[in-house]
Amino acid sequence: MTTTGTPLPHGEPLQRFEVEREVGQGAAGIVFRARERQTGELVALKVIASPDAHQEARQQILDEGEMLSEIEHPGIVRIVDFGALGDDGPVELGGRVFLGGTPYIAMEWLDGEDLVARAARAPLTLRQSLECARQVARALGAAHARGIVHRD
Repeated sequence: MTTTGTPLPHGEPLQRFEVEREVGQGAAGIVFRARERQTGELVALKVIASPDAHQEARQQILDEGEMLSEIEHPGIVRIVDFGALGDDGPVELGGRVFLGGTPYIAMEWLDGEDLVARAARAPLTLRQSLECARQVARALGAAHARGIVHRD
């Protein structure tokens, strides 16, 4: 679903998104900043990093993308699209090469700093820490209610 509420078909990310740059790498994947070509919306495009991921793990990521796309919660990023890169062979994306069939999830782009950077800049007060914990607990509760377990 786009920000305007108009559903767009799941599509090949190379066609649907224009990758601007790589912004990070986590345990499960590589994240790119990209722009949705039709709407201009900025997204975080996460592509599974391991070429050795078993089909079961790939399907699990796609299932999680589907479940997450159904959650509307202020503490959980909105899923814009999810799917798998084409099966026609290797795919170049943001200067990296991925195998065909590699899962991806496109999420709303959030500007700002992460909690680690914020805490390094200035310690959080007790009140700020408690508020942060409350927000995280509510978001995790919403995800758990849908059967989703956060793994990162």
